[in-house]
Amino acid sequence: MHVDWCQEAREYPLKRGLSHEDMTRHQCKLVENPTAQELQQWLQMDLTCPPEAVWVIPNLYGTNGEVQLHNYAVRCFPPYPDCKFISTKGIPARPYMLPGNQDKAAHLEVPIVICEKQIVVLLLEKLGYCGIALDGTFGAAEKRNSNEDRLKLHPALKEFDWVGRNVFLAFDSDYLKRKNVLQGLVRTWLLFTAQGASA
Repeated sequence: MHVDWCQEAREYPLKRGLSHEDMTRHQCKLVENPTAQELQQWLQMDLTCPPEAVWVIPNLYGTNGEVQLHNYAVRCFPPYPDCKFISTKGIPARPYMLPGNQDKAAHLEVPIVICEKQIVVLLLEKLGYCGIALDGTFGAAEKRNSNEDRLKLHPALKEFDWVGRNVFLAFDSDYLKRKNVLQGLVRTWLLFTAQGASA
């Protein structure tokens, strides 16, 4: 059966409760038939088989209106290969959060939802909630050196006050089937609990 991947890409946010205007408001853009030069610009790598369409999601950060670009996450249609998202090569992973949400770092009364996908953060924001998407299920932790045993919270998450804050873990439901997702969920719970959050 032939799949119209451009149509799939157009419907991607709509099926998740977001309009194209919602996506554009956060500087996300749909590109059909992206060129090799565009993909190189976003990903700093060449794809041997370019996707038919992509959603380009910039990972922006900053507070008080000073916003900077960290990297891009590119949602490919069709997935490339067996991978829905590709991030800019050579840039360390950083959790995805909207710059406005970083202004709430010291506001302990604001609960935070920890999830896996950028689009979930956008939907949460539309519904009036604060969300942070991890870069993979193990993304709450700082990358460890080979001789380090102790888990440490990712530096971007250290900008938030956690003691007494309500944190909700909203990972994908495949944690029931995939051991590594369940391990990431447990590890994330331990990390935030160690920070004093009510997870």
